[in-house]
Amino acid sequence: LLVDTTNADAGVVHEINLMTSVSGGSACDSRILTLNVSAPLIQPPDDSEPFSVGLDPTGQFSLRPGEKLDFIVTVANNRGEKAFVDFRSLGDFAQNTQFSLVSVDLAAYETKQVTATVKVPAGTPAENFHPLIRVRATTNEGLQYYYEMPYDVFVYSEAINLEVRNTPAA
Repeated sequence: LLVDTTNADAGVVHEINLMTSVSGGSACDSRILTLNVSAPLIQPPDDSEPFSVGLDPTGQFSLRPGEKLDFIVTVANNRGEKAFVDFRSLGDFAQNTQFSLVSVDLAAYETKQVTATVKVPAGTPAENFHPLIRVRATTNEGLQYYYEMPYDVFVYSEAINLEVRNTPAA
């Protein structure tokens, strides 16, 4: 007996009536078979977090006003179901950060990458800045997971302070 379970619901018990008859006689036998459909066995990654996120490159960066810095934000769905992910910049340079995609859908166990471009605005004073990129992942049940990836940017000032010392010629 071959049974196709392509569109069957996992965890549901199905009863199948199978009628058999013996040729050459009048006896007819009826049997009830039980089919229990199990979900496919997909081994989740060893990662205990429901999602994995990463930022590349990492570290401290030095830029001048008007320069740009590109990051690759990687997010992996470690769950056996679809998830929704959105990206946001917070803190310094939040208004000057653009993402190649602000939201992505992730299938079960899928990984995607998004580019984040941070531009230091003209006129930014020389200072150490501490912006961050936030990733929010939402499951089908509505559970939300937040991941924050800070980075440091030192901005060199456009202005150069020069002090000229000259003595008059005698």
